[in-house]
Amino acid sequence: MGMRSASSPARRRRRVSGPVSPCPLSPVDPEEACMTRLKQSTLDRLRGFALGTAACWITAAAGAPARAEDVRDPVGGLVVHVGCGAGERLIEMASKGPWLAHGLEKDEARIEAGRKAIRAHGLCGIVTLEVWLGKDLPYADGIVNVLLADDPRVQREEALRVLAPGGVARLRGQTIRKPRPKEMDGWTHERHGADGNPVSRDEALSLPREIRWIAGIPLSSRTRPLTSDGIYYAGRNARDAFNGLPLWTGALHAKAAGDGRVFGFAGNAVIAEDATTGARVAEFGNADPKSGTLLYLEGRLVVATPGSLRVHDAKSGQPLWTAEVDDPRLAVAGGDRLFTIDAPKGGKHRVVCRELATGKMKWQSDEMAWLPGATGCSYGGETIAYEISPYKDDAVCGLHVLSTSTGKQLWEDTYKPPQSHRNQARAMYIGKELWLHRDGFTAVDPLTGKKSRTVPGGRGHCFPAIATVRFLIHGELNFTEIATGKMDANRITKGACAQDPYIPGNGLLYSIPKNCICFPMIEGYMALAPGAAGPRPPAAWESGGIERGPASSASWPREAVADASDAEWPQYRRDRYRSGGTPAAGPDVFEPVWRTTVVSENRATTANPVPKEWEVHPFVQGRITAPVVAGGRVFVAETMAGRITALNAASGRLLWQFTANGVVDTPPTIERGRCVFGTRAGWVYCLNAANGDLVWRLRAAPDDRRIVAWGALESAWPVPGSVLAHKGVIYFPSGRSPLADGGIHIFAVQVETGKIVQHQVTESFGFDQWYARLAHDYDPVDLLVFDGEDRLAMSRTRIRGADVCVNAGADGAFFSCGSHWFPIGAWSYGVSLRRQREKRPLYVFKADSLYGGEQPTAYLAPTKCPAGGGREWNAFQVLGGFKKKWSAGLGKVNAMAIGGKTLYVAHGGGLLTAVGCEDGKKLKEGKLPGEPVYDGLAIAYGRLYASLQDGQVVCLGGAGSVPLPVAGPSRGSSPWGHRSTPEEETKTAPGSAPSP
Repeated sequence: MGMRSASSPARRRRRVSGPVSPCPLSPVDPEEACMTRLKQSTLDRLRGFALGTAACWITAAAGAPARAEDVRDPVGGLVVHVGCGAGERLIEMASKGPWLAHGLEKDEARIEAGRKAIRAHGLCGIVTLEVWLGKDLPYADGIVNVLLADDPRVQREEALRVLAPGGVARLRGQTIRKPRPKEMDGWTHERHGADGNPVSRDEALSLPREIRWIAGIPLSSRTRPLTSDGIYYAGRNARDAFNGLPLWTGALHAKAAGDGRVFGFAGNAVIAEDATTGARVAEFGNADPKSGTLLYLEGRLVVATPGSLRVHDAKSGQPLWTAEVDDPRLAVAGGDRLFTIDAPKGGKHRVVCRELATGKMKWQSDEMAWLPGATGCSYGGETIAYEISPYKDDAVCGLHVLSTSTGKQLWEDTYKPPQSHRNQARAMYIGKELWLHRDGFTAVDPLTGKKSRTVPGGRGHCFPAIATVRFLIHGELNFTEIATGKMDANRITKGACAQDPYIPGNGLLYSIPKNCICFPMIEGYMALAPGAAGPRPPAAWESGGIERGPASSASWPREAVADASDAEWPQYRRDRYRSGGTPAAGPDVFEPVWRTTVVSENRATTANPVPKEWEVHPFVQGRITAPVVAGGRVFVAETMAGRITALNAASGRLLWQFTANGVVDTPPTIERGRCVFGTRAGWVYCLNAANGDLVWRLRAAPDDRRIVAWGALESAWPVPGSVLAHKGVIYFPSGRSPLADGGIHIFAVQVETGKIVQHQVTESFGFDQWYARLAHDYDPVDLLVFDGEDRLAMSRTRIRGADVCVNAGADGAFFSCGSHWFPIGAWSYGVSLRRQREKRPLYVFKADSLYGGEQPTAYLAPTKCPAGGGREWNAFQVLGGFKKKWSAGLGKVNAMAIGGKTLYVAHGGGLLTAVGCEDGKKLKEGKLPGEPVYDGLAIAYGRLYASLQDGQVVCLGGAGSVPLPVAGPSRGSSPWGHRSTPEEETKTAPGSAPSP
C-alpha cells in the first residue's frame, strides 16, 4: 500500500558540490560596521529600517562604501550566518526588522552565550543558533536571502544553492548576488498579466514533489495572491516569494504589481506602494474596489471603474487620459492597445479597442448578444477570446473569439469543461495555439477554431485551469506536458475553491487555503517546488549514524529506568492510547501549591513580524506545551524556542533546561529514566531525565533540509515533540504528507541505545476516490497511538511490524483500547480537514466511557466498531454507536483529564470544574490563574498540573497528595544542545511559591 523499506531509494535533489577549495573569510569589525551604518542613515530612512541593517553588514564586510545598486539588497526574510559566534549580527538584524535569523557555529561556549543574549533581547525562536559540523548547509534550495559566511568551509557553489534569487552572500571579502534566472516568471495580475491570458512564461516549474514554504493565514483572510520582483502579495501582506517570510503589511489590497511597485485599493483610493518597504509612493484617484479593475503595463496604470476608464502614469500618478463610460469591465491590455467591454452613457454594451497611450478609439463592436454575459477575457495577439462561465454544476460554457484588428467575431464554441462544480470556460494562448479546457485539454487554431490535438487533463474540480509555457495545470496537481501530451500528478494539494486556481511563478507553484474537504491535502498559503532528479545519498540511519552524548555511557540506577507507575503522567495524554486519563485519583481540593514561570519575555515589544506567524501554527498550541510528570519532575517544552524545562514536581523549582535545534510542538516523553522528544527540525533527542545530559540524538529526516513553515525553520520531515513510548521502545513519524518529499517515515527505536528496530515509509493515501469518502478524519500526519495490543495507528495508517496499510473505510476513524472503541485524533494535532478548519472536539476516555465535546458529554463506548454508512463515518460529528450517559453543561472545553473516578474540566477562560465520571455531578469548582494551553492538563501524585498560555506551569492539590520521588539536578553539558542549571537560569524560570 504505497510503502517501501528503509533500504529502497527515495526521491531527492542532487546536492551541488565542486572542486573549489574552502577559503578563509575576512571578519567584520563592529566599529567599522557601525560607522558604515551611520553614513547610510538617510538612505536607510528611504529604504526601510531592515534594509539598512542588512546592507550595513554586507558593505562593511567588503570594506567599501554603499553603492546605488545596494538598494536591491534584501530587506527582510531569512538571514544565515555561518561562523556566527554568539550571534551578535543576527540579534541586531532581527531586533530591527523582518528577519528570521539562523546561526551556525562550531564553538559550543559561544552558542551558549548567544542563546542567553537572544533570550535577553526577547528573540527566542526568531534567532536560533546551533552546532554545524561543516558539511552541506542545512537548507532547501533557494530560500536564504542573506548569507554571511565567516567559516572557510562554505563553498561558493553551496552558497549559491541555498541563496534565493536576488539573495546576497558574503564570502571571503567578496559579495555574491544570485541573479534571477531568466526561466522564472511572476504572476502580476489575477490572470497572470495585463493581457488576461492565464499562462505563465515560467519554464523552471515542473510537477511539484517538495514543499518549499507554508504560511498559516486563517481561511477567513483568503485572497488571490500575486507575485512580482521576488515578493508574494496576498491582500495587504507582502512576503518573500521564495521562503514565505513576512516583509511588511501595507494599506492596499494588491491587484497588480511590477517594476518595484504594487498597486491596489485602500478603501476607495487607488494607490501604489513600494515593493521594498510598503511605503505609499503614488495615488491615482478613487475607484470602486468591488467592481474596479487595475492593470499595470509598461509604466502605465489602467483604472476601470463604474463611470470612467482612465490611464495614469504609474510613477507619478498623473492622469494621461480619461473616457467617461458606463461599467467598463474585463479590461485587458496588449500590443499597445486596451480592450474593454463598456457602454457610452446611456448606450448598449460593446467591445472597444483603444490606443493605450492616448485613449483614441481604434474600433468598437456592439452587435453581439452575448456581451452582457461575458465573464473572462484573454488577449492573444491577433485574436482576443471572451469566456462565458455560468459557475454552475454541469453547465455549458461558451467561448467567442474576435479579431483584434477589426473587432469582428471569427468563431464561437460551446462545451462542458471537465469540472466537478462551478463550470468555467478557460482560454489560454500558448505559442501559436489556443488551448481550451474541454475533453481534457484541446488545442485549436486561434483564427479558425479548428482542433489540432487533445491531451489528457485528469479529474477536474471547482476551479479553472491555468498553464505555463510547458504545462497545462489543473485538478489535484495534474501536470500535462504540452510538448508530449503526457500527464503526471502528485496530489499534495489542489487549487482553491471557485475561482482561485494555482499560481505558478518563481519556479514554484503557489496554493492558497481551501474551504473544501475533498481529500487529505496539505493546507495553508504555500509554495511547492519540483523534486530534483538524481540519486539520494544515504540517510543518517542507513549508515548507522547516531550521535552519542556525554550521558550515553552513564550508569543507570534500577529505580531510574523503571516503567512509569499509575501515579505518574509520563507522556502526552499519559499512556500509549493517549487516553487523557489515569486510574490514580486526582486532587479533591484546588489549593495552589506552586506556580513557575517558564517563559517570561514579552515578544510584543519587538518590531519583528515573525512571531505573528506562530499564532496560527497548527501544530503548536501555545508558548509552552502541556506538562508531563514522572520521576518527581514536571517537564514542558517552550515550543518555538525548542527548550525543554524540568521542574521539581513538589516545589516547582527549576532543575534543568536543554535547548534543542528546532521547534518542539508537543511535550517530551519520559521512558525508563530518559526524556525523549522530537523537533520540527527533523531530529529526535534522548536526555537523562534527571539532569538533562544528552544520551543520544538521531536525525529522523532523510536529509538535513530546512524549509520555512509558519514563521520557523523546520525540516521537510518534522518530528512531533511527543514520541509514543511503550516497554522501552519509542515510536514516531517524520514528514508532512505521504506525497511530499518522498513520504512519511515511521520509526521504532530502542530508548536506551537509539537503535532503530523498525523503519517504514508511507507514500500513499490508500485511496483515490475522494468523493466516496470525505476526508474529515484523515490527517496526512498525526501523533502515533496504539490500536489494540500490537498495532500502531497514525490517523488512518496502521502499522504492525513490517505490515503497513491505510484504512480508508468508515471503521478507520476509530481505534480499539481493551474491548472498546474510541474515535481517533481527539487531540487535533495539525490542520483539521473539517470544512471550518476548527479543532475537533476534545475527548478523553477510560475503560468503557468517552468524555468530551462542547459541554462536555459522557458516552458509553461500544464494543464493536461504531462506523456508520455513507458520509456519517466522521466520528466527531456523528457518534452513532456511542450511547449518551450525561451532559455537564459547562460550555466550551479547552482541557480535560481523568483522575480515578473524576473528570477535571478547564473551560470558560480558566474555570476549573471536577465532575463525577459516572453521573456528571459537580464535585468541585475553582479557577486557574490563567487560560490553559489546549489539552494542557496532567494528573500525577494526587495533584493537577496545568500549562498556561502566558508561559506558566501551575500545580494544584491538597493535603491528600501522595508522596513524590526526590528529584534534583546534576551538572553536565553537550555540544548538541545547551543544558543549563538553576544557577544559570534563576531569572528565566523562578518558582513563585514554595511547596507547603
